[in-house]
Amino acid sequence: MIEDGMTYDADYERAVQSVRKLASYAADCGVGVAIENVQNNFLPSPDEFAAFLDDVEDAGPVGAYFDVGNALRSGLPSRWLHTLDGRIAKIHVKDWLTDAHRVTYPPQGDVNWERTLNTLDTIGYDGWITVEVPAYSSFPERMPADMLDTITFLFEDEGDRR
Repeated sequence: MIEDGMTYDADYERAVQSVRKLASYAADCGVGVAIENVQNNFLPSPDEFAAFLDDVEDAGPVGAYFDVGNALRSGLPSRWLHTLDGRIAKIHVKDWLTDAHRVTYPPQGDVNWERTLNTLDTIGYDGWITVEVPAYSSFPERMPADMLDTITFLFEDEGDRR
């Protein structure tokens, strides 16, 4: 958490020390740590985020839990993906409506999914994809099946979408 009144450098150093401590403990337990690109005015660019990951990598397995929707809010997902190439542990997918300033379901927002998917192919990411969206207000039981269908279309049925 960043603190009002603290300098960016102080927040950065506190975060580095905290993640190093966590990564060291996690490594002793045989697990890794994944840091998400969130919207808290800290590490707002892909270059800053990559540098942070590089600054903590010696403490244990630390990677990015890359969030496509969050990346659109502060840049372009494809630029983030290229910059974080080799540092991505897992991926969240959601979409973002720029004019409404809110999350939506993929591919119903402003993320350029074709470019994002092409970039994932280019960097060779083949790991886990987690859908991070709110439940439907009505008939929430429909949301998991709908999201599975959408994610299958986006990530597995390349011939149908390209």
